[in-house]
Amino acid sequence: RHCHWRKRLYNILAMVLLALETVTRRGSIALVVDGACRAFEGDTDRTHAERLPGDVTDWLAKHGLGLAAVDCYAVVSGPGSFTGTRVGVAAIQGFALASGKSVIPIPTLDAVASGWLDRTPPDGAVILTITGDEEGAGKDGTRAILDWMADRGEAMSVCLVGEPTCP
Repeated sequence: RHCHWRKRLYNILAMVLLALETVTRRGSIALVVDGACRAFEGDTDRTHAERLPGDVTDWLAKHGLGLAAVDCYAVVSGPGSFTGTRVGVAAIQGFALASGKSVIPIPTLDAVASGWLDRTPPDGAVILTITGDEEGAGKDGTRAILDWMADRGEAMSVCLVGEPTCP
């Protein structure tokens, strides 16, 4: 089946990538064709299990494509909502296994940081802090890192804070 987006440039066909994010309640689906991205966010009134796989096939159909046109799949693989992540990964694995295509797992933090950095490029270093002491007084978590940096005259232009579940 010929895709109207697929054009030849130097005898190279355009790639069609379908990406799915279900680690959040809303979730999202993105379709990338030859570098152009079209995406939409899901409906929070329905669970991922209720929306998938229909949202994916509907999104493809809206763009004149079917599952056969997809060259590769990507899925946000967590951490995130346990059930949402399982539903999304299972849906993408099902599509990929049925079509013999590859799946690219994308860790949640990579997806979040990538999207944010595209919109807000830092003017210096980006620091990622992952601490386990953000509940209560939080004296040994992010606050301690900021105090330590201030004492030494250090500063950062951007800081991404990750807080794992505290023991």
